[in-house]
Amino acid sequence: AFELFQRMPVTDVVSWTTVINGFGKNGLHDKAVMLFREMIENDHVVITPNEATLVSVLSSCANLDQGGVHLGKQIHGYVMRKKIILTATLGTALLDMYGKAGHLEMASTIFNQIHKKEV
Repeated sequence: AFELFQRMPVTDVVSWTTVINGFGKNGLHDKAVMLFREMIENDHVVITPNEATLVSVLSSCANLDQGGVHLGKQIHGYVMRKKIILTATLGTALLDMYGKAGHLEMASTIFNQIHKKEV
């Protein structure tokens, strides 16, 4: 799938998110994070991550041994700067990332900020 993605003449947020999510689902969290960074840092790619993209990469951040929480905090900062509504889905991804990193106070803060809690 990644080879096909690399050969695509035009990519969009859906194709990027699909590959990032696929890497994460297959335990290739470092590759998911690497591709996300390429997506947001590449001058030739002008793709804005959507909620699904952020949730996918946050899940990989939560499962990385080293450095995942650092990138996760940067993504959290991006969410705050862009004033993205903290939905239950996005909030849960942040909760998971902070919780697995042992940042329970921040996880509690996130829980209280979630826009509409779902059961």
